[in-house]
Order: sequence, then C-alpha cells, then structure tokens
Amino acid sequence: MPRTTSPRPQRPTIDNEYNVVLEKPFAATFPSKRIEIIGEPNRDAQIKVTKRSGEHMQDMTVYEGHLDREDSRELYAMMNGLRGFPANPNKDVYGLDTRLSFTTDMQFDNGGEETTGELTEEQRYTFRDVCDSVEALGRLRARRPSAV
Repeated sequence: MPRTTSPRPQRPTIDNEYNVVLEKPFAATFPSKRIEIIGEPNRDAQIKVTKRSGEHMQDMTVYEGHLDREDSRELYAMMNGLRGFPANPNKDVYGLDTRLSFTTDMQFDNGGEETTGELTEEQRYTFRDVCDSVEALGRLRARRPSAV
C-alpha cells in the first residue's frame, strides 16, 4: 500500500519581512544608540538595542527581546506612513539628530538619497512620533542582555 504523506508546511516567505533601524546621532560612524527590529507585519518580531559608550565608543551593551504580533503590526503601519517623506544624506532635515530607516517592499531612510519636496510640520511631527515609538519599544521590549 503506498504511503501517503501530508504536505510540508510552507515556510513564511521573506516578501513581507521588514527591517527598522534607528540610530543616534544622525551622522555617526559608531552610533551611541542603535535599535534594530526585524519581523513580519503579522508575526512576532525580534528587537535588538545596542548602546555604545566610552571615549572611543568601544564599550558596548546589547539587549534583545521580541515584539508581539500586535506591536509588530502597529510598527509596520507606522513605518509605511513615512512613505514619500523628505530625506537628505547630508542633513538631518527633521532636527532630531536621529537616523531612521525602514526596508520592506518599499524603503525609507531619512539619511538616504535626497528627495525633493518641502518638509511640512505634520511630517516633522509624524517622524518624531515614529522615532519615539521605536525608542519606546526598545526600552520596553529589549530587556534581555545579550553576549556581545
């Protein structure tokens, strides 16, 4: 009698995977703070916060954690709201000394290729709110010390 097998479960594709990186200060070679979140909008996400200190930024502390599905979905929606916002590789146009990038099927990087258009006050506030949210997720969710 032939053996029947059930189909293998499909691994999730990386088509929907996103990557968020927040770095302070804006133009640092070695940022004093870096928050990286990798996930998918309908799944949990991984978060890693790296803090550097010392005279030459040689001391490093890393914390890891995860975002639940709802936090991941909210973050993805917020980041998609930055679509089309102004960017400039040489100037912190938002005045927060913060670089924020988002990569998925679309890309946003306020320190990336220059885009045209005037920055509106609404865009400035939206950008600040998104940065505040990413930093809050870093404080609240990345609590487990990681080996460097």
